[in-house]
Amino acid sequence: MKKKLLITVLIVIICESIAITGILLYLLYSSGNHSSENVSNESMDAYRERKLNSSPFYDIKADIETEKNVIIIKENINFKKASEKLFAYVPSVNSAVTRIKNVYSGKTEYEHSLKGTVLEVKCKSAQSSITVEYEISLGNTGGMLAYDENNYFLTNFLITPVVYSNGKPVYSYKSTFGDPYIYETSNYYVLFKTDKSVSIFAPGSNEEHIFGSNKISIFQASDIRDFPAVISKNVNVDKKSYNDIDLYFVGSKDTEEYVIKILEYAQKNIGPYPYKSLFIVKAPISQKGMEFSNMVFISDRCFSNKEDLKRITYHEILHQWFYGIIGTDQLNEPFFDEGLVNYLSILLSSSGKIEDKLAKQGSSIFTNKPLSSYSSREEYYELAYNSSAAYFYNIHKKLGNNFYIMLKKLYEDRKYKILYYQEFLKYVSNYGGKQ
Repeated sequence: MKKKLLITVLIVIICESIAITGILLYLLYSSGNHSSENVSNESMDAYRERKLNSSPFYDIKADIETEKNVIIIKENINFKKASEKLFAYVPSVNSAVTRIKNVYSGKTEYEHSLKGTVLEVKCKSAQSSITVEYEISLGNTGGMLAYDENNYFLTNFLITPVVYSNGKPVYSYKSTFGDPYIYETSNYYVLFKTDKSVSIFAPGSNEEHIFGSNKISIFQASDIRDFPAVISKNVNVDKKSYNDIDLYFVGSKDTEEYVIKILEYAQKNIGPYPYKSLFIVKAPISQKGMEFSNMVFISDRCFSNKEDLKRITYHEILHQWFYGIIGTDQLNEPFFDEGLVNYLSILLSSSGKIEDKLAKQGSSIFTNKPLSSYSSREEYYELAYNSSAAYFYNIHKKLGNNFYIMLKKLYEDRKYKILYYQEFLKYVSNYGGKQ
């Protein structure tokens, strides 16, 4: 009897051991693979094609490869309305040499021309979707679209549909200063083929699969305006969770205190940050900072000056609300988002009276004009940033506490849409300010 009991116990122990071993092996395998698919017998090109063709509807789907300083892109763009003549922005023209190789739908190629930063496509019948194959040749770092031996900085580089206002297309153009871009929000599906040793930082969910020395990384992001990406090797990254937001400090750990403070302020006084991630990137750029959807660049020059770093961090993070969540026309109304976030960042970044801070900024003469009308970079910063900050201060002064109530209402009404200046003035009037 004892012998039978002992055998039974041993059998139970062995079975449990086998089960536990199976579970551990499964967990070990799963933890080493971001993708749950069995693609071991599938070639990399077949995998790419299958993923791009089987994914659900997206406004923009892009297949991207890097080859030294050249970015090779095949992009499918969906437009809101079918037309025999389609217009799209090619923002990379501002920063890099861009060559459109082919435009087609199915097996039909279309006549196309690149006029400045606008791609015009003539279709043989009304179309709502096209595929564009193009290449971008990058310069050395210093700009927002550049590369070096360790990094690719890919910003304002994917082609997007032209924005329409009052039934007419808003044309973009090249500019040596300012932000000559305007975007509606889109849903993006972006696939990268890279060396497996690099890290890619970009908006949305991410899945990866390794093919020998290469890897495929796929990002899916919803309701964002542009799609930025940083491809890096040998970079220090610190991750911190804050109120269900994953913060990634890419070489920028020194900004953490400022990022959390401005997030608290913006979520309290404007509205929730609606995305799951935010990337703060220390970058070798000539400007002090720059904003993109779910990502900001802070110049490496700013990290040697604490006050500068604080103010620039505040400014760029606030752009996640005004430019990102609530869109603006940076071509025709560049003062709008720049003046507002500049005012708020000055208000929060140092002690003392706000009037004294604004006085140090220079002119208080408010000027509403398009980016193309500024005579120089200096005039642009003087008027679009500094005098516009004083303008928004005066609005705040007139509205008092209603100023923040108005900002919350703007968030509620214009989230994921574009807010134009004349519409903003109606909100100001409704909350007690006469303009």
